[in-house]
Amino acid sequence: MACDAVINNRTLVTVVIPTYNRANVLPRAIESVLAQSHSCIEILVVDDGSTDSTQDLLRRYIGRVEVIRQKNGGVAEARNAGIRSANGEFVAFLDSDDEWMPTKLAKQLKIFEKYPNVGLVCGGMRDILPDGMTRVVRHRTLRGNLFKTLLKYNPVRTSTVVVRRANLEAVIPCFVSSFPVSEDWQLWMRLAARCEFVVMSDILGSRFIGQDNLSSVPYDQEFCLTLLRGIYESLFSDEAVTAILGNERNFIEGNICMSAAEYYYSQSQSNMARKEVLKALWHSPLGIDWVRAFTYLTLPPRYRNKIKRMLFRSA
Repeated sequence: MACDAVINNRTLVTVVIPTYNRANVLPRAIESVLAQSHSCIEILVVDDGSTDSTQDLLRRYIGRVEVIRQKNGGVAEARNAGIRSANGEFVAFLDSDDEWMPTKLAKQLKIFEKYPNVGLVCGGMRDILPDGMTRVVRHRTLRGNLFKTLLKYNPVRTSTVVVRRANLEAVIPCFVSSFPVSEDWQLWMRLAARCEFVVMSDILGSRFIGQDNLSSVPYDQEFCLTLLRGIYESLFSDEAVTAILGNERNFIEGNICMSAAEYYYSQSQSNMARKEVLKALWHSPLGIDWVRAFTYLTLPPRYRNKIKRMLFRSA
């Protein structure tokens, strides 16, 4: 969906911050938004039924932050509530335990202005580990139709996303709450079937890895593969997606097998990894990542970290 509207320092960006019992870190997120060099912003904090001091804390931001309070329904429902209340031409997402770099929004709006067909812009983040060490997570710059890229892996970090509100309104409900995790990835795939993406190589924010961070919660492999299959299957109810994929269920099965292979390889279960790669080749020989397939078939798992870094740089 192209947009011809002029983008300038008066372009309104709605920032949606879902939160649940994060009073200890929420100010860091809010302050990073208030510090943006692009100052035309609307901040919506969606309190998802917090029972800590979140409401008391938010009183200090009266006049600068709008608060939406709802019964606890999960992060997907909280983000959807923010989207429904958004007034900005663009909507940005920020988790309440993350923070932004000061020039984040300004950099992204320049990309939207340069490429009118782009519907979503995201970028890299640095992870702050519990011991204070940092880990940079970024991709080389990607631009264009990234739907099939997203089917294979997710380069989109939710706390870096800015998306045209018009594109979000085309896929309501946006975040599907029936998926306990990866509901954001499912949305990015549906959006990618409708508009172009830009993945910036710039580091746009920081994520603080801690015990209550959702990304640090371990899930067993059976759960992950069931979730993965459910997410893929849900795409076939989307007309824009089926217009691209048709009935290419073998492509989906191939990617599920490759995900299983990656897990077994990471656990040093080489024989199981090879079996899943061979199944992926049978389902979709032209639809899988051949570099990863070769790795899992031939190279010992002890080289996993070195290989993973190499693959990530080339992704």
